[in-house]
Amino acid sequence: MKFAFRATAVAAIAMVSASAFAAADFDANIELDSKVENMARGASQSGRVELNASKKMGSKYFIAGRATYLAKPDGSAGTDDLWAQIGSDTADIKLGRFEAANLFQTPGDVIVEYAGNAPYQANVLRGRQGGNSYGSVFHAAGTLQLGGGLSFELSGVSSKGKDASGNVVPNGIRPVLNYANGPLHVAAGLEGIQYHSGLAKRVTGFGLTGDYNFGDVVLTGNFASAKNDMDYKQNTFAVMVGFGGLTLATVQGNTKTAGDDYKVSTFWAAYAIPFFDVKGATITPAVSFSKGSGSNTSKDSSGFALRVHYDF
Repeated sequence: MKFAFRATAVAAIAMVSASAFAAADFDANIELDSKVENMARGASQSGRVELNASKKMGSKYFIAGRATYLAKPDGSAGTDDLWAQIGSDTADIKLGRFEAANLFQTPGDVIVEYAGNAPYQANVLRGRQGGNSYGSVFHAAGTLQLGGGLSFELSGVSSKGKDASGNVVPNGIRPVLNYANGPLHVAAGLEGIQYHSGLAKRVTGFGLTGDYNFGDVVLTGNFASAKNDMDYKQNTFAVMVGFGGLTLATVQGNTKTAGDDYKVSTFWAAYAIPFFDVKGATITPAVSFSKGSGSNTSKDSSGFALRVHYDF
């Protein structure tokens, strides 16, 4: 009954949106992941149906918006993107729930297991933070087009400290410089993170990511580094290679403190297979394995997943 009510609510919102904004662009897709993980001791299934409504009006000066409604197998419903953007062909500002520039790309991440703690990946302030008991988290990003494929983005996150579940929400600013020209893309940025509670309240991070499309092969590399006010230092390296629908990846994380060296090595592989000649349909088997070393004595973590994706 709860699922039916929530699904009906989502459908009603979509219908109202459609009638109020008849010129909006709509698209939808379904994605289901079936997993078997050694740490979870059994099989599980997750996924969602995604309905997107978006529109952009104007060219030199424009206003745009996007809303993404989600319905999930557990009976819950929610929102992914929900933002508005105004600006021109040289500068704009975006407000709402969205993701800013990606400083740690992870193609083929259908299933990614980490033995122990996940390493720092320079995306703490990227966005889509949860709401809190005092209201939604504030997130804004301004982008300036510098020409020649170069752009600068400055985003910021602010909250009252904790979300409705009691989780600490990060605050801070995040400048990112992007360059994209032909087959090459590079981005570098900083994260100045502050927490209202906890032992380490200030974290300073740096991220560098890049990818190059050779045609048949796409090579992606990431580096992230962070330190906090308790003298924790973290470094993360990652390499991903794509051959058509096949992706092979590794992430190497290292956290150092006085007399401590915490390491985690993670690998995954995924192969996106088109479902015959059905446009927008893929089936992706994927595997992941992770092992700790140094002071990381966590049990090895492994898993298998099968993702079914279809664009309506």
